[in-house]
Amino acid sequence: MRTRALFPIVLSLIFSPFFRPAQAAAHPLANGEFDQKRFEVEFFGGLSGSRVLGTTYYQDSWSSFSLDNITEKTAIESRAKNGLDVGATITYFMTPHFGLKLLAGYATADVPNGASFDFGWTWSDGSSGQTKKDWSGAGRLTRIPVSLDLAAKVGFGRLAAEFAGGITYFRNTLNADSIFGYGVTKIFSSYVAPDWVAGQYLDALPVGLRIQDRTWSALGANIGGSLNFRVTKTIGLSASARYFYCPRKNLNWDFVLGTYNGVFFDDIKDEPFTDNDASYLVQNNDTFGLNVDPSFFQVSLGIVFFFGRRI
Repeated sequence: MRTRALFPIVLSLIFSPFFRPAQAAAHPLANGEFDQKRFEVEFFGGLSGSRVLGTTYYQDSWSSFSLDNITEKTAIESRAKNGLDVGATITYFMTPHFGLKLLAGYATADVPNGASFDFGWTWSDGSSGQTKKDWSGAGRLTRIPVSLDLAAKVGFGRLAAEFAGGITYFRNTLNADSIFGYGVTKIFSSYVAPDWVAGQYLDALPVGLRIQDRTWSALGANIGGSLNFRVTKTIGLSASARYFYCPRKNLNWDFVLGTYNGVFFDDIKDEPFTDNDASYLVQNNDTFGLNVDPSFFQVSLGIVFFFGRRI
């Protein structure tokens, strides 16, 4: 009787592991490593290093009455400073190492410019003069890039390195103000006994130039890389560097019509710069173009959120 009573107990001890309720598979994570997630959302901010925008050249030569030759040259150099950028990305990883990334950003930078004006003249009696003047101007360039990238990721414990690149749609806006020198002359008469004699004044006007809210779109590309550090299962920190390429765009300055005083002498004041003067410049192909390069390099820090567990 005792032997029969022990037999069921022995069988239950041998086969009990096979009849226990199923349990969730364990996922031991070594070296602080976390489960892979399907989605990563990043919010970032940093600095953008912009490219040189370009130089505007203007040159003219003319004569009038007692002046055999007047030459005027203006060079306006525009250069974008380093600016700020912010943005966000969302990445869907189809596999643990490859995915699609959607990026949207906003980058802005100041665009100061310097105008250098050279002015020379020769009178009919052979006497001549030469002088110059410098001005400074301001501007601002804003870029909104939206990119669709292919992303590749390699993990090292809590660290992950990611490389991404793809096509970018740009929405750019430029505002800028500057000055160019425009030579003018005025003939007057004065009485020198026993006759009236004609005289002539010469000077240059500091005529304003402006590019206001000039907006354009373009297709370009971007490429970059980042390092992500996993702090918890759902939150991490990132450091990234990315280059955005956007094709150049040629824009034209608009003339600021109005009245101006002479730059070098006190003889010409409240001289108007009118549509006729602007038309004269356009007819002589003096359209004051600026070749803008919106491309920029971005360095940023961000916070990353991980979600969507991979099964």
